[in-house]
Parts: sequence; structure tokens; C-alpha cells
Amino acid sequence: MKASQEGSANSRAKVFLIVGLVATLASLWAPTFLSLGDPAAVSPTDPPRRPRVAERPTPALEDEPGPLAIEVKLDQTLAIDPFRMPPGMSPTEQKQEQVAQAEEQKAEQKENEDRAAKRNSLAKILSQRVSLIVETENGPAARLGSKLIRVGDDVEGFKVEKITKDGIYLSSEQGEPQ
Repeated sequence: MKASQEGSANSRAKVFLIVGLVATLASLWAPTFLSLGDPAAVSPTDPPRRPRVAERPTPALEDEPGPLAIEVKLDQTLAIDPFRMPPGMSPTEQKQEQVAQAEEQKAEQKENEDRAAKRNSLAKILSQRVSLIVETENGPAARLGSKLIRVGDDVEGFKVEKITKDGIYLSSEQGEPQ
């Protein structure tokens, strides 16, 4: 059994030796085979040539950028929390902003609805005719449609400011005369 193991070890060593020799010869003779078409072919007796390295033009010293210097302070680096949300992006701030925007939209919508309601009530008042204006002991009075109104009365959300022979003067709740 030992004899067969020694024989296989010897044959392996011989195979490795042969492969090594073939590789060495191939590396020596490869330049010769590759330069067959070259008129200045290398003969086996010539010493092997080294390939030339192309020279690069060296740029002027002014053109070369200097080393990049970065100064990092430990306190500033440790102050950065990579898991913290950027300012204005935290969920509570976003929610508060959304709520504020929703409230603004609701207030604007309500204001628009109030304006539309006032326009409608003013249009309703204007569609009625003043049929009578009289001077009474308690001050002037007028008949607007089927109602008797006096100064200070509320008509469709408008306050009667004064009644003259020329007509009725109304003001809205904000104090704007109509």
C-alpha cells in the first residue's frame, strides 16, 4: 500500500515539473511567436526586450490641485443626530400645520358663505319695494314689502341706520353702509 502511495506522489511531482517547464518555455518563446509578422523579429539568441512604458506629459505645478483639507470638529459631529427629523418635518409639527391649514380653509369657506348669504339677503331686500315712508312720534317708519320697519330694526341681517324721504339706509354687521 505504501509503494502505491509513493508512486502516485512521484507521478504527481513529475506532472507538476513538466507543467512548470512548459509554462516557462511558453513565456520565453511567446514574444517570438507573436512578432512573426514584424520585420524586426526577435531571434531566439537576442536578449529579451522589455515593453516600453509611454511617458505622460507632466502638468505644470500650478495646474495640479492641492490636497483637500477638511476640518471636522468632534463636538459638531457628535451634535448631529442622524435619526432626528429635519426641522419642520416632525410628525407633530406636520399635523399642527395641517390642522392650521384646515382651520384657515374652514374660516375662509365660512366667510365666503357669509358673503354669499348677505348678497342673497340684500338682493331679497332690494327686490321688495318701499311702499310708504311716514314720520311718527317715535321717529320715521317705512313699509318694506309687508313689514313696518323703524331705525335700529334688523332686516335680513342688516341694521336700519336711517329712514329719509329718499329711502332706507342699511348697514351690515361690520358697519358697512349699504
